[in-house]
Amino acid sequence: MFDSDDLMAPDRLQRLVDCAEADWAQIVVDNLIVFSDAEGEPWRPFLSGPAYAKPRWLTLADYIGSSRMYSNRPGLGYLKPLICAETLRRTGVRYREDLRIGEDYDLIARLLAEGAKMRFDPGPLYRYRKHAGSTSHTLRREHIEAMLAADEDFVAAYPDQPPEVRRAQAARRRSLEAALTYDEVIAQLKARHVTDGLKAGLHDPAVWPLLTMPVTARLRRMAARARHHDNQAAAA
Repeated sequence: MFDSDDLMAPDRLQRLVDCAEADWAQIVVDNLIVFSDAEGEPWRPFLSGPAYAKPRWLTLADYIGSSRMYSNRPGLGYLKPLICAETLRRTGVRYREDLRIGEDYDLIARLLAEGAKMRFDPGPLYRYRKHAGSTSHTLRREHIEAMLAADEDFVAAYPDQPPEVRRAQAARRRSLEAALTYDEVIAQLKARHVTDGLKAGLHDPAVWPLLTMPVTARLRRMAARARHHDNQAAAA
């Protein structure tokens, strides 16, 4: 998987193929560097910390558990996997054409449920371009509803999952439902229907922390730009 506006290291594909062959993995992913064309936005690795410092296997529970809406955990669905063509032929798993957002997540989740093994290589060889026009930053209600429908189909197709997978799936479903409530609250507030917005939010208390996210994100961007300018001034 490779987005048209992203970049990658020249030896990335060979390294991933070598990793897959050495470990007998049907799916292999590497870390990525998030970058932006906006001034003051630093380049940073997407996955950090001890859990992603060494090669490791990523399970279905890992994958689903990281893919909750508005989670503090980095979503593994953002990684750009290399997939064995024979595994795609054997399983018959394909992209869902009704998903505008989350189609990569759904594809990999179903491959893992079919028994494919996914290996993580910590080398940050992929360059993920983050910009305001990205589809992943324009989430709409119909996108969330489509993801919920796809998840329901997944549960129906793969009912005999271990407890850790079922727990992860339930947590993801709750997060998508909270996202729907958040969308409703925001729509009511924008329409200046404050009472209706409050009523909508009362049905799901998990939505209230989400309302602070736009302010928090703006403050983080301002702090990053300030650090960038300070570093430039110190280097001058």
